[in-house]
Amino acid sequence: MKTLRGFTLIETLIYIGLFAVIMSLTVVMLYQIIANQDRNRGAIEVEEEANFVMGKIKWGFSAMRVINQPTTSSTGNILSLDKWNFSQNPLVFGLSSGTVTLARGTSSAVALTSDRVFVDELTFYNRPSTNNYPPSIVITMGIRSALSSSTIASTTLRNAIYLRSF
Repeated sequence: MKTLRGFTLIETLIYIGLFAVIMSLTVVMLYQIIANQDRNRGAIEVEEEANFVMGKIKWGFSAMRVINQPTTSSTGNILSLDKWNFSQNPLVFGLSSGTVTLARGTSSAVALTSDRVFVDELTFYNRPSTNNYPPSIVITMGIRSALSSSTIASTTLRNAIYLRSF
């Protein structure tokens, strides 16, 4: 007579233990993947927003006629300038509640950054010409991700835009 053998209790416990270890490792790996995805998304958003703002400020300097604010050799958190043949003068860049804004002429300011980032610092230094260098505007911007309470990604940009004489 043939007897059927099943799993013993010890074999069953070993298989359950192995399954639990494999599932625990899988959960840890998935958590790491999700955390890295959030960190990467935050870093990309910070860089894209910072590049967009800097590009918009550079656009303001194309065909620039005069800088109203800040005055030469001074620093401020507002940049006001006029462009040649532009009906919506002045262009005013500023910082309001962690958002970079742009006002054209008499219209109200519009946000240049989204609510997914927070701008900690935006300063403009109107540097006069020195030695062989032309006058320039030095822009410093500190921006960080606002995806969670902890800082996922942040960057500080410092850029100088040299002014041409016409």
